[in-house]
Amino acid sequence: MADSSHRTTIIVAAITVIGAIVVALITNWDKFADSPKRIDPPPIQPSPSVPPVQPSPSVQPIQPVTPSRSDDAFDSVINIAGSWRDPGLVSELPGQHVFRSPDGRYEAERIGSDNNVHYQVREVASQKIMLITHAEFDTPNDVKAGTFSPESKAFAAVYHYGHEGKYSWIGIWSIESGALVRMKTRPGWTTDISSVFKQ
Repeated sequence: MADSSHRTTIIVAAITVIGAIVVALITNWDKFADSPKRIDPPPIQPSPSVPPVQPSPSVQPIQPVTPSRSDDAFDSVINIAGSWRDPGLVSELPGQHVFRSPDGRYEAERIGSDNNVHYQVREVASQKIMLITHAEFDTPNDVKAGTFSPESKAFAAVYHYGHEGKYSWIGIWSIESGALVRMKTRPGWTTDISSVFKQ
């Protein structure tokens, strides 16, 4: 009778051989199993030649129209401050400092300097200043983004803070009275305030 150490050696050797066989079967399974045969698509047949379409004599080519300088088409596309956008869009794009309300009645412009930049909203026709935005606290802070409400009755501006964790403070002002009418905070720093008037 073999002693227990020989039995252990025999058992370990048997497990090793069985393991090697299993690994060989798994790694070469594709050679033992029936693999699906690849079916190539039929070759593409050349189509019969189609004669070119001749234009109808009754169809006239479209002539380009150049707008006259007397209309306001150019003013709605090019801003002398360098903004290339339609003033009918309500929110500011990065790097843009002047934009108009959806009804075109008001204009928002960044004013200030040295970590103290805010929006000034004025009536376009009279140039009357309707409101100037401000941050939540009196410490210097630059406005990060602004937008008019869809009906051009309110203006929202966002400022970022980091003293109690990163958050964005959004102020909403009435354009008619110039008063701060609502405040919101959002976690993190955001400049997307397009949904601030949807409630």
